[in-house]
Amino acid sequence: MNRKPGCLRRPRARPGRLALAIATTFALAGCERAAPPPAAPAVDSALLLTIDTWRADHFGAGGHPGVRTPWLDRFFRGGTQFSQAYSCVPTTLASHATMLSGRWPSEHGVPRNGWPLAADVPLLPDSLADVHSGAFVSSAALDPRLGLARAFERYDFEVPHAVEGDQAWRSAGDTLARAREWWRSRAGSRRFLWVHLFEPHFPYAPDPIDRAVYDTGYSGPADGSMRFLYAMWDDPSLLPPAARDHLESLYVAEIAGLDRVVGPFLAEILAEPSLLAVITSDHGESLGEHDLRFKHGPYVYPADVRVPLVLTGTSEFPAGVSDRLVRTID
Repeated sequence: MNRKPGCLRRPRARPGRLALAIATTFALAGCERAAPPPAAPAVDSALLLTIDTWRADHFGAGGHPGVRTPWLDRFFRGGTQFSQAYSCVPTTLASHATMLSGRWPSEHGVPRNGWPLAADVPLLPDSLADVHSGAFVSSAALDPRLGLARAFERYDFEVPHAVEGDQAWRSAGDTLARAREWWRSRAGSRRFLWVHLFEPHFPYAPDPIDRAVYDTGYSGPADGSMRFLYAMWDDPSLLPPAARDHLESLYVAEIAGLDRVVGPFLAEILAEPSLLAVITSDHGESLGEHDLRFKHGPYVYPADVRVPLVLTGTSEFPAGVSDRLVRTID
């Protein structure tokens, strides 16, 4: 199996650098140091935006000009983009537990969805003094009973959409509306906001406007529904090349639609001074590579664990692309 460097190494007992980037930038500059470098600007607030099941190579700034993501491209190109960023586990709950704790799955005890996080595992908001913390999540995998909610002052969870199987979610527009209301209600205060968006996770059901843009002309049974996907996972013969291309077009259309919805939200948040924003994903998606058909979870191929990552909003993270190998635990 083609494992990426470091993603399954022995655990280390240390906070992750991604979490520290948020936690330490809240601190005021001016600590005594020997020959200190120029002080970084203080950060009053921070945003962590995680987009579920988003591959690193499926947006414009990620090198795919066929995916129309002008808003996300703008924000990625305006900050420090990491082109070789990897999640250490390709499932939603475990990946977010890693990001928010800086601990490996084998250390925090959540190997995949459905496993509760132990109460003694510290999370990022626990280290933020005098900071309002809010989380607005969009997947049943992040149910507050599984442990992440305890660290947040507000943990907004609602999944009104459900389909056959185990998928339940809230649409990006609804999640962003609630997050925006919370953010505005605490204007003038120091805030840490985590927003998780479900799209482009399966089932693939893009807005008809976006679907039309990427339409391949396919008219067969591969409609992106959970019913079809479950059948296809059991019977690979159901995915001839034309059907595969069509399913990828639906995945791409969901990303394009999400860009249109999340763009104005990000523009409003990032217009504030002294704000750090981190935009990334919990994991990717196999779109046929290695005979893995539109799924994720058991595998750590690059398609499943390489993710977009940008840090933006402060002068500490200037515009540019770094090819340094990083991980969301970092």
